[in-house]
Amino acid sequence: LKEHTMSKTATKPAQTRQQIARWMRAHKAEHVDRLTGEVNLTALVEAWDRACADGGATLDRDHIAWDIAVEVAS
Repeated sequence: LKEHTMSKTATKPAQTRQQIARWMRAHKAEHVDRLTGEVNLTALVEAWDRACADGGATLDRDHIAWDIAVEVAS
C-alpha cells in the first residue's frame, strides 16, 4: 500500500474527461496525416499522455483518453 501511494505522488494529477478533450481539441491539428487528412489517434493520445499524464497512462487500452480521441477526431 505504501509503494502504491508513493507512486501516485510521483505522477501528474489525473485529468477529467473535459480537460483531456480540451487538450486534444487544441492539439489535434498537429496530428493530422498529410496523405489521408485523418487524425492519427495514436499520436494524439500519446502526445496527450506525455504532456499531461505520466507518459504510461495510455498503455492501458481501456484508458478513457482513447475514447476521447475518437470523439475529438470525428
